Amino acid sequence: MKKIGLFSVLALFLILPSCKKKVRETENSNIKLKINTIANGTAITPGLMNKVNAAGNEYSIDMLKYYISGIVLLNENGSWVTFRNYDLIDIDDANSSWITAPTIPFGRYTKLRFALGVDSTRNHIGAQDGDLDPIHGMIWDWNTGYIFYKHEGHYKANDGSTRPLTQHLGTDRGFSIVEIPINWEITAESKAMYLNFDINNMYNNPAVDFNIDGERMSTTAADISWVDMLASNTIDAFSVDHTE
Repeated sequence: MKKIGLFSVLALFLILPSCKKKVRETENSNIKLKINTIANGTAITPGLMNKVNAAGNEYSIDMLKYYISGIVLLNENGSWVTFRNYDLIDIDDANSSWITAPTIPFGRYTKLRFALGVDSTRNHIGAQDGDLDPIHGMIWDWNTGYIFYKHEGHYKANDGSTRPLTQHLGTDRGFSIVEIPINWEITAESKAMYLNFDINNMYNNPAVDFNIDGERMSTTAADISWVDMLASNTIDAFSVDHTE
């Protein structure tokens, strides 16, 4: 009986390791998001007056910076993966167009959600670090908060003259959420999702006429209708190009 008992114990120890091997930790992937900034479907050449919006305004893009924050991915099982990010995209800095994701569990993802701007929790607490550092020139003050979207350039006015173009979108009213349906299977081979941000769509539907709204800073009562137009247009400005 003692021999049988010893054999049983030994057999149990042999079985346990083999069972343990079948328990697998959640598999994850390290991916990135790439934001391609374009205008009317084409590349941007800073300073060149070669873009035309829905109002017929010919304009240039001399400076363009904007915040992408709060990125989340929705898995088909209903779970969300949150990036907890505040990233400043600057067309003069190619490296800024890459957003590093946290570790993403393998699976199929059906929705991408993010914001253009800085949420109210972080928008009014004053100077911060990283991409929210005032050194980037994207904050007014602790009360008014951050500039979410800064486009500066020139436009051709109705009288034929060339005038300065200032589009500084901000304040909590200008904070906008973008949701894009996706079909992305993330596996060990997944690397990146490429998004397009078409600045021309920020001015198209409803149409923004620079002869009326060529200089807007978001901070006065006169800016409210313009803020609402740009916040609304943000939804149509982003699209998925491809994944890899």
